[in-house]
Amino acid sequence: MKLIEIMTGVACADFDGEADVCDIAYDSRAAKPGAIFVALRGVQDGHAFCADAYRRGCRLFAVEYRPADLPDDAVTVVCENTRRALSRMSANFFRHPDREVRVVGITGTNGKTTLTYLLKSTFDTAGYPSGLIGTNGAVYGGKHYPTVNTTPQSYEMFRLLREMADAGCRYAFVEASSLGIQQERVADIHFYAAVFTNFSPDHVGGHEHKTIEEYLACKLQLFKQCDFAVLNRDDAQYPAFRAACDCETASFGSSPDADYIADEVEPVKEAGTFGVRFLCRHNGESSRVFVSMPGRFSADNALVAFALCERCGISPEAAREALAEAGAPGRLEHFALPNGADVFLDYAHNGGAVANVLAVLREYPHDRLIAVIGCVGGRAQIRRRGVAEACAAGADMTYFTADDPNFEDPAAICDEVAGYCRDAGGVCVEEPDRATAVQTALGGTHAGDFVVLLGKGHETAQKICGELVPYSDVEQIELFRRSLQTAEV
Repeated sequence: MKLIEIMTGVACADFDGEADVCDIAYDSRAAKPGAIFVALRGVQDGHAFCADAYRRGCRLFAVEYRPADLPDDAVTVVCENTRRALSRMSANFFRHPDREVRVVGITGTNGKTTLTYLLKSTFDTAGYPSGLIGTNGAVYGGKHYPTVNTTPQSYEMFRLLREMADAGCRYAFVEASSLGIQQERVADIHFYAAVFTNFSPDHVGGHEHKTIEEYLACKLQLFKQCDFAVLNRDDAQYPAFRAACDCETASFGSSPDADYIADEVEPVKEAGTFGVRFLCRHNGESSRVFVSMPGRFSADNALVAFALCERCGISPEAAREALAEAGAPGRLEHFALPNGADVFLDYAHNGGAVANVLAVLREYPHDRLIAVIGCVGGRAQIRRRGVAEACAAGADMTYFTADDPNFEDPAAICDEVAGYCRDAGGVCVEEPDRATAVQTALGGTHAGDFVVLLGKGHETAQKICGELVPYSDVEQIELFRRSLQTAEV
C-alpha cells in the first residue's frame, strides 16, 4: 500500500506519499524494512525508540517531532497527534473492516466481559457468526487469541476486525474501556451500536484517570460515534449518557420508564446450573426468560441482548433459546466439587464488583460463603479499602492473597487489605501465595459451602516484579478436584 493511502485523513504536514508500506509498527521491536514506525507518547515517549526502529530497517516514521538522532535518509511525517494518527492509519491499512462487520461497543465500570460473551453466544446461536474482543482476549471462529489490554491498541483492533471480517463474522462485540477510548484506540471505528452497562468510581489515580469527571467524559465519548445506543435506565448517570447520544436509543432496567424491563427476577438452580428467571416486558408484551448465569445483572444483560436482537432482526424466541445456554468463562463460572461444595470463578476486583458478586451468591441456598481475593500492586488505596469492606460485609471468611502484585510486596498488600477488612468487622486470613490460599480455602470446605475465587477470572499468569509468572485459578480448582478423587480411591 502506498504511504499516501495509509495517511489519508491524518492531520499531518505535507509529505511525499509514493513510498510503499508493508506494515505499521508502534513498538520498535516489531519494526522491519518496509514498515512505517509510529512514535506514540505515553508513559514512555516512542520518539526515543525511532533510532532502534531505524536499526531494524524502518525508513518511514510518523512522529510529532523529528528526533535529533534519526539519520538523514529517514522520511518523517509530522502529525498533530500520533495516537490519533495510528488509529486512522490502521483503519486505512486494514481496509476499514468495520464497514463489513457490525461493531458493538460495550462500556461501563463492571460487566463488560460477561456481556460480550452473552451477546456473542446469543448471536452465534441465532445464526449470526460473531467475534469478541476484550479482557479475555479475542475470540472468533473457534479461535482464541490473548490480548495485552481490555481494549487493544488501534492497530490490533483493526487487525482483529479484519480477521473477523475475512472469517465471515457478521458482528463483533468489543469492550471499550475508558482508557482505550481516551488513548484513541477506537477513535476511527464506526460503531453500529454502543452499550452503557453501569458507572461507579474506579480507575482514578496512578496511571489511570486524573478525576472521576475525566473517567466519565471518556466513556461518554463512545456514544458520539455510534448509530444506536442501549443505556442502563437504572444508573444515576443515565441522563448524562442519554444527552451524549445523537442517535436512536433504547433503555433497559427495572425502571417503569425503561424500554426493556426485567420484573420478578428470581434466582434459580436447575440441573446444576445457577441462573435467574425473570419476566421481560417490552412494548406492552411480556414473556418468561431464563438466563443460565446468576445475578440481577444477568437479567439486565439479557435485556441488552433483546434490544440488540430486535435492532438486528433476530426474533425474541431465538434470543430466549440462546440465553438459556449462555455463559462467560471466568464470570461467575461454576465448578462443582466432589465433596458437595461449589466453587465460583469471577474477575471482580473492585469494591462494587466484589459486593455485587457476593450479594448474588448469597441469594442461593448455601452454608458458608468463602472468598479468596488479592489487590493489584500499584493501584489506589481507595480500591483496596473498597474490596476489603465488600468482603467484610458479604463473605463469612476471606482469604487475602496475591493478584498481580508486580513490584509491591504481596505480604504487605495482604496486611493492608486485611486491616481494612478487620476494621469493618470482617473475618479474614492472610496468605500471600495464591495457590496456597486457594488450596487452603478449598480444603476447608464441606457440602453446602460456596467458595468464590475473585480477581483473576480465566487469566493464566500473575505479574510479579515486571514478569508474567504462570498461574491459573482454574488449574488450582482441577488440582484440588483430583486430590479429592485420589483420596477416595
